[in-house]
Amino acid sequence: MKSMEIEEEVARVRLVKARHEQVLLQKANVVGVGIGILEQTEQVILVVNVTHKVKLPSLAPEDRIPRELEEVPVKVKAIGRPQAQS
Repeated sequence: MKSMEIEEEVARVRLVKARHEQVLLQKANVVGVGIGILEQTEQVILVVNVTHKVKLPSLAPEDRIPRELEEVPVKVKAIGRPQAQS
């Protein structure tokens, strides 16, 4: 993907993130939402940071994170509990 195409896709994904971030942050274990790029494909994705991953059957339906939002792939990443650095 060319640099200009990536920039345009990042801008599009930022809009998708802005529309869905508040709902995602209300789901169980979610501590952040960001944007990432898959190195092997240069695909722009949403990254949902969670304290820990939970098996799908153990989650209430309203706490499940979709695999994609508005045709943007979503990756769930376990990061533990974030702490401010000094």
